[in-house]
Amino acid sequence: MDPIDMTVTDLNCEYLGLSRLCLMESAGKSLAEEVGKIAVYTFSKPVKIIIFTGSGGNGGDGFVAARYLLNRGYDVDIYMLKDKNGIHSAEAKTNYEILENMKPRFSHLTVHNLNTIEDIDNCEVANSDSFSEFIIIDGILGTGINGKLRENIKRAIEVINTSNGLTISVDVPSGLDPLTGQIHDVAVKPQYTVSFHKVKTGIHKAGEEKVGGIVTCDIGIPIEAEYFINHGDMIKLNKRSLKSHKGNNGKVLIVGGSKEYSGAPSIAGLAAIGAGADLVYVAAPESAALAISTHPDLIVNSLKGDYLTTEHTEEILEMADKVDAVLLGPGAGINDETGKLLNILASKIKKPLVLDADAL
Repeated sequence: MDPIDMTVTDLNCEYLGLSRLCLMESAGKSLAEEVGKIAVYTFSKPVKIIIFTGSGGNGGDGFVAARYLLNRGYDVDIYMLKDKNGIHSAEAKTNYEILENMKPRFSHLTVHNLNTIEDIDNCEVANSDSFSEFIIIDGILGTGINGKLRENIKRAIEVINTSNGLTISVDVPSGLDPLTGQIHDVAVKPQYTVSFHKVKTGIHKAGEEKVGGIVTCDIGIPIEAEYFINHGDMIKLNKRSLKSHKGNNGKVLIVGGSKEYSGAPSIAGLAAIGAGADLVYVAAPESAALAISTHPDLIVNSLKGDYLTTEHTEEILEMADKVDAVLLGPGAGINDETGKLLNILASKIKKPLVLDADAL
């Protein structure tokens, strides 16, 4: 799953009423469960859990996991590369504040602010050579990685990689591009990567050598949030350049209309204009074309006859070659010849294609 699609799905969940805070709780709980399984499988005695956190959502998953691991009896140390004021994720900050408010504290929790490279060099992980002492959870960076790593993050990753602790990365190893799987600077080299909902594209591309064993956790995201277009999908729309001209922001062809129906292709065309397409062409039989052409924003190609037929095939295919996407069917009717034409077009048009109304 591409990182942008995961962001879209998260936003769609919010639109459905499933908040990011709920998803973070589920992710953190799942992470803690997997860490517990790996600990029991790997070690013969209790070990300390050390959680490295950054400013984003992966750090928040680590804060949630800390609570569940504490309840399981583990000693937990949190190494924060960003203090509370530097946490960008509102959900992560909320979960940090829960840990902060646990006073008086019975749990074995210690929070360290690693503000400088010297702090990182002096931490327990940097000065231990025993594999059996701790499990490291890497929650520094997630799918929002962008640009060159800051020096403190880079140093923390180097410390993690040179330690003898067992390392588990949250969703994606810090420093690894979640889309391409490439490492542009340095990246955590975990024994395991725990992914949520679906494995990110870059994890598949990187391979086991870079990401370790892959564990995928179901965190309760409804399938509808991923497969139905909703509020979150709007972030995928391209932003218009101030230097763009007509045609740079999308050209659409609508093939439809008939003697009886001219409204459907008109409405579809106006909707395409409203959604941001620069140029909208409508290929319609002459019986409908005149009515459709009353809308000045639509460019209408009038085709001979009362209905769309196979005689129009080549003309429509030529138009389809000049646009970015094609809509087939609105108002076309269920005439047999029209049905044959739409089948031919659906098989020959190699552009993004939407079938609607009578084309179905």
